[in-house]
Amino acid sequence: MPIFYDQGEPIYYSLRYQDEGKPSIHYDAYKGIVVTAPRGMGQERIHLWVVGQSATIADHYRTLRENANVFQDNKVMYKGRNYTIEPLSSEQSKGEIRFQKGKFHFYSKDGEVTWDKVKPFLKSWFITKGEETLRSILPKEAHSYVKMSEHRSSLIHQTQSGMIWVNWRVLAFSNKSIEQLLTPVLPSNKSN
Repeated sequence: MPIFYDQGEPIYYSLRYQDEGKPSIHYDAYKGIVVTAPRGMGQERIHLWVVGQSATIADHYRTLRENANVFQDNKVMYKGRNYTIEPLSSEQSKGEIRFQKGKFHFYSKDGEVTWDKVKPFLKSWFITKGEETLRSILPKEAHSYVKMSEHRSSLIHQTQSGMIWVNWRVLAFSNKSIEQLLTPVLPSNKSN
């Protein structure tokens, strides 16, 4: 797509308006759309790979790294930081997940955390978080283009090594829509 290149070099795209302290978004001709959250939001980066009428988030929301024995020692690493999985008492409501004070709080009826119980909670949380993050950085007219759904056969699964993979797909993100939403910003060394 020639519009995304200038003599073979990537052209970066940014939102027309970007407030300090807000997440930023730009288009990298080699990497796709890159969303970078500011400090205080974990510095997560989200890549939206443009494929026809859709794009795929393929970075921090894709991976949740953990120990192979995460459910034995209740330790989990997310976005480069260590957090704790805490099974709570049966008095807590069932089927809810919150991200608070550096910890994932999983509510289970019997207080026992297992992968089968955690998986639907994580899936729901990542979908909600992903949609909220994208809508928070895109203008209102773009909100209708944001829809998270399962990519391939599984949105989230645990590998034998203990890695948790979260796959995303954003539907109805066409190239035309992206061009309308983003304004080109040429690299400074192209001024001559």
